[in-house]
Amino acid sequence: MQIFTSLLAQPTGVAELYLAHSNKNRIYVNLSGQTSAGQISGKYEVVSLLSNNTFLIRRDNALLLVGDSQCLHCHVRSDSAKGEIGEFITVTTQEVRLNEQPISKLIEHFSGREILISGELTLPNEEVSIPNSQMQFNAITITANLDSKTARLQNASLEDLRPLFRLTASGSLIVKTITQ
Repeated sequence: MQIFTSLLAQPTGVAELYLAHSNKNRIYVNLSGQTSAGQISGKYEVVSLLSNNTFLIRRDNALLLVGDSQCLHCHVRSDSAKGEIGEFITVTTQEVRLNEQPISKLIEHFSGREILISGELTLPNEEVSIPNSQMQFNAITITANLDSKTARLQNASLEDLRPLFRLTASGSLIVKTITQ
């Protein structure tokens, strides 16, 4: 396995590694830093790159935004971040359009696969409860409009979509499927 060390505890080296290899390998980060709850350290998979200075990791089924010590909106402020190239993977990306179709069908279609979904859906103006937390990155955010609601998905998993299971939706999604 190759290792790429970022300089000055800046996670930009991880970003460069992710850009160069994430389409064919899992990328991990050996991370040491601070969260609002205390110290964090360990090896985590890099789920997505949001900028040259910020990326998402999954820890205990929660997404965390990682940045340098100056990142005020990050969940983890890294003291050190060493990127590592992991196992070989195949990544496919496809666009999925829904036109007043059940979200349950989307979940059933991709069930059993490792996917990340990004995009925007228009939902009926019904009661929808998506847990949001300032302690983690929210893969789905919902805003209310006059006669509908809009769900914005960013790196959402199938599990993240479960609260929307009973609803119909319209919109366009990008689905990234990862297989080993």
